[in-house]
Amino acid sequence: MLIHLINLDRSTERLSEFKAANPQLDYLRRFPAIDGYRQEIPALVADGIFEAGVAEAYTPGALGAALSHLALWEQAIAIGQAMTICEDDAVFNRRFTPIAKRVLEELPPDWDFILWGWNFDSLLCVHPMGSVSPVVMLSDPNDYAMVVVSTGTEPGTPMFHCALVVDGKVVVSNDGAKGVICSQRTW
Repeated sequence: MLIHLINLDRSTERLSEFKAANPQLDYLRRFPAIDGYRQEIPALVADGIFEAGVAEAYTPGALGAALSHLALWEQAIAIGQAMTICEDDAVFNRRFTPIAKRVLEELPPDWDFILWGWNFDSLLCVHPMGSVSPVVMLSDPNDYAMVVVSTGTEPGTPMFHCALVVDGKVVVSNDGAKGVICSQRTW
């Protein structure tokens, strides 16, 4: 299973630590992370990537990580394929590859998104849709409960949907991964 690994060019030691902590991962493609320290926030706002005042709330590291994830999501959309993406501080369960393969084989054809895991030292609260109550997830790090899959409320409907409505008319609309990116853009 190909895993896209976000790693700064200058962080060679961190890359080595990632590989040492995850020797079970056999197929990695390193993505040269976007350096948040080198970003011009006014340009990000002008390009519609962030709203004014939002990017300033990010640390440079978090800004670079967010932009790196966004770049990989855009690649996934461009090639029309799902991607597994991680940062260089991730620690994978030793059984990740065979379990992930099985999970992917069992998914319905209309799935949009899988969250393979998260920080196990904190709660994760997700509000996936307006009509569904927020979900609080907690896991046992010994088992690394790893899958949150989204499909829509009905078969064939996406979980992530974005629509820009102006004067009652839909101007832009996207589903799935494109819907996630659409929902994060300023219009």
